[in-house]
Amino acid sequence: MANSTHTRLAQVARRLIAKNGRLVELLSVAEASDGVSDTNPFGDLTDEIKPEPSVTVVASVKAVQKRYATDEIDGVQIQSKDVQFLLDSQFVPSPEMRLRDRGLDYSIVSVIAVEPGDVICLYKVQARL
Repeated sequence: MANSTHTRLAQVARRLIAKNGRLVELLSVAEASDGVSDTNPFGDLTDEIKPEPSVTVVASVKAVQKRYATDEIDGVQIQSKDVQFLLDSQFVPSPEMRLRDRGLDYSIVSVIAVEPGDVICLYKVQARL
């Protein structure tokens, strides 16, 4: 059973992100076919251009962007151009997705659920250009 305090905390997080955030898109990226199949094992040899992956918008969600503090940047796990997005708990992001904000597509490096008890309040998404 969910703790009522945690449920209220999740509601507050949702309201604050909705009020202070902006719309971003979560994208699903599928690699494009290179023409290789069981009937054509060599692919299309006449086409020298690699096909573009197909991108599908999975969801538009509100997010608050924040920069990492200098002392958090270690150059390996958190790099200097990484940013963090706070998303409410209504949609579950994953590292297999990409995040589009203001025309820039970010790779999702990690997703951390802020989950006191058994209620997810929000997600912290580490994103990288």
